[in-house]
Amino acid sequence: VGGDGWDSQRLYEIGGQALVGSYFSNHYSVDDPDPAVQKFVNDYKTKYGNVPDALAATAYDAARIMFDAIKRAGSTDGAAIRDALAKTANFPGITGVVTINSERNAVKPIVMIKIEQGGKYGVADKVTPEGAVAAPGTAASPGMSPSPAMSASPAMSASPGASPAMSASPAMKASPTTSPK
Repeated sequence: VGGDGWDSQRLYEIGGQALVGSYFSNHYSVDDPDPAVQKFVNDYKTKYGNVPDALAATAYDAARIMFDAIKRAGSTDGAAIRDALAKTANFPGITGVVTINSERNAVKPIVMIKIEQGGKYGVADKVTPEGAVAAPGTAASPGMSPSPAMSASPAMSASPGASPAMSASPAMKASPTTSPK
C-alpha cells in the first residue's frame, strides 16, 4: 500500500513484479473517462510529450482555483483573494470536486489505484471522504474488484454551496462538469 508519491512512470520499472496487486491512493486517474480529465490529459501530452501525473493535475487545479478566487474576490488584493479561497466550495477540478474546509484544506475525492501486470494502473475504487462531494455515477473501473476494506469506505457528501462558474482564459478553461473522477 502506498500514497500519491507512487504515481510515477518509473515505479514499475523500479519495483517490477513485486508491485503487482499493490494499491496506492491518488488524486486522479489518467484513465478517468470524464471529458474534462481526458481533455486535460490529451492537452498535456500534446504540449509536454508525456502523461500528466498527479502533481501536474493538482497544480492545474490549484491554478484554476486561484483564478476563480481572484474573479470572485473582484480584486488582486491578497486579503480579498485569501477570503475568496477560503469560501471555495464544489469547484469542478480535474482531480475531483474541491471544497476548502474551515482549516483551509482541500477536501476532495480519493482514487484508489491497483497496480496490475505490466505496470498498468487500474482504478480499484473512488472514495469520498467526509466533507467531500461525490461525483454522480462514481464507480470502480470495469473488471476491478475492490478489496473488502475499500468497499467498506464511507461515502459522505458535503454541505451545499458552490463557487461561481469559472471562465478562465481559453488555454486554462476546462469543461465545468462534475462527472465521475
